[in-house]
Amino acid sequence: MLPPYETVPLAATKAEQQAVSAAGTPPTRIGICYNALTTTAEQVRAVAAQSCEPGTVPHPVQRDVSLSNCPLLQPARATFACIGP
Repeated sequence: MLPPYETVPLAATKAEQQAVSAAGTPPTRIGICYNALTTTAEQVRAVAAQSCEPGTVPHPVQRDVSLSNCPLLQPARATFACIGP
């Protein structure tokens, strides 16, 4: 079993970019590669929480399967936005 790890996140959609431009600075986005058969959602969220800035919390944005950014044994990628309180 391979542990989940940080990778390149999915790019923000146009709707997300427009919402951010009205609100101010965009949140940091974090991508996590993992194997959906051997990794729990809590494990993925824990890696994302470690990667977010202090004082922010990871919120799931998108999921995809991409062999471009994640290896064959961990093809799933979750993208989180690190949002402050």
